[in-house]
Amino acid sequence: MVTNLSGGSEAIDQVVIKGNEHNDLYAIWVKAEFDITYAYTGTLIPDGANKQLPKATKGTMDDTITVADAPSVPGYTFSGWTTTTADVTVADDGTFIMPASDVA
Repeated sequence: MVTNLSGGSEAIDQVVIKGNEHNDLYAIWVKAEFDITYAYTGTLIPDGANKQLPKATKGTMDDTITVADAPSVPGYTFSGWTTTTADVTVADDGTFIMPASDVA
């Protein structure tokens, strides 16, 4: 990404500097965003639970993410969210550190 003097910017792959002019180049880093998706697993998914499945969202690498609220289905107790993503552990307070990958 190159920002010009008027404040506009554009993505480029290469910069060629010619002549004897002084040019300041600055690196700009932006943390990557990754997807967080929810799904039910197992053979027992109560009627009405799918209506309460949280929508997919995004998380920024290294941020603390709070998992979605537990769904409430009459006659059932929700046992909690887990993850199938390596290197992600949901803490007792319902948070995890967003890795540099999608979380499911």
